[in-house]
Amino acid sequence: MQERQPKKEHFVRDERSLEGLMSCHTISEENARWLPNGSILNNEWSIQSLVRKNSYSQEYGGKNLKTDKPVSIRLTRVKRHQHSWLAMDIGVSSKMTGKEHFATIYDFGHHGNYHYVVGEPTGPTLAELCKENPKKRFSETTVFLIGIDMIEATQSLHQNGFLHRNIKPSNFVVGSRSRTVRKLYIRNFGTCRAYCADNGEVHPPRTTTHFYGDCVYSSADCLRRRECGRKDDFWSVLYIMIKMAVGHLPWESVIDPIQIAEMKETISNEQLLNGCPPEMDIIRRHVSSLNYYSCPDYSGMIEVLEVGLKRRGANRQSKLDWELSSD
Repeated sequence: MQERQPKKEHFVRDERSLEGLMSCHTISEENARWLPNGSILNNEWSIQSLVRKNSYSQEYGGKNLKTDKPVSIRLTRVKRHQHSWLAMDIGVSSKMTGKEHFATIYDFGHHGNYHYVVGEPTGPTLAELCKENPKKRFSETTVFLIGIDMIEATQSLHQNGFLHRNIKPSNFVVGSRSRTVRKLYIRNFGTCRAYCADNGEVHPPRTTTHFYGDCVYSSADCLRRRECGRKDDFWSVLYIMIKMAVGHLPWESVIDPIQIAEMKETISNEQLLNGCPPEMDIIRRHVSSLNYYSCPDYSGMIEVLEVGLKRRGANRQSKLDWELSSD
């Protein structure tokens, strides 16, 4: 991993934050936070409101002390076994920064016992948006639109030599400004793996691997600790689309990973896609046809969803459910 290089900021100016959309995603300050309000990182970034947290990271709203522009700040506890995870996260983030569906990274480093990453401000996660929807699911138009964004984001990551291996709704966020609230950004790259050499040749699969993903959204092969390939990222994309379309997945209440893998391997197509639009079965059939070395037909899957939008009188400019709810 190379030493950090200074990066210029690329703030989008003359755009207002969508305060109504963001306000409900600030956690009450009475929740335990790792650093107090006003903490300064690298003499440049001020930590403000706590936005979301889990056992290993916390995300804050913040600002640039020189320009007063808003930023997003993610803190991660630094533990010895996480060093390779942090190196991968920063390496992929730095390589992909500013590309379509990837947030711009401004700075990163260490502050006490924490590793921090400063980037452009983003909005709620896909998981949060779905949870806030009264139906706990999205319309078919919205499912197709977020499906297209997820395919494009995953394709870009693959074309730059990486698998994500932990694709799930909480690893997609929307933009925080009026012109980016329609766009999904993929994030959290600590579980990524370089799957090919510089010449594009795919590395042979290992006999067994560790499991890094989310049991609900990972493929059966990943759950069985077989080497993940590009196809496995797309099983995760498909499972997200099913979840967003009908509000649940058949194995969500199951805890044992092997039992979940067995359910994914044996479930009928009718049961898996019950309540889903037919276009999703076309995508399922394509993903099912792939092997470890296969390159997914990214453009073909996007075309299926674009045709599906057209059949419903919609297009890629149609409003998403969370835009309609904020009107």
